[in-house]
Amino acid sequence: MKPFLLVSIIILVGGLFIGGSSYYDNHIIKELWESGHFVLFFFSSFYLNTYSRLNRIEGIKRLIIILGILFVAGFMAEVMQSFVGRHFETKDLLNNLCGIFAGFLIPYLRFKTNPGRAVLLCLPF
Repeated sequence: MKPFLLVSIIILVGGLFIGGSSYYDNHIIKELWESGHFVLFFFSSFYLNTYSRLNRIEGIKRLIIILGILFVAGFMAEVMQSFVGRHFETKDLLNNLCGIFAGFLIPYLRFKTNPGRAVLLCLPF
């Protein structure tokens, strides 16, 4: 799982600066492209929470540290995108935050004992 997450994160970071959907693309393609921020920050948060040395830090402190690191990274990515012909979008920062929180919370949910929790997690999206 760890190598899959790292490769996925690297590919998704590249997607922040290369390519993108166009006006003429199918609506589904556009929506998939827009979900990239959520997926990138979901994987990043999950990785930091599960596999990094940060997992030695207790609960809320770990969340604050991961949130701080990834929010700053997301903000910097938005600023850098303006240099490659894209625009700074607040919507992307909100998608980043949703991904960060979802990636942080997933390890704490117990889907085998209560499958309804998986459904509850998906409702806001």
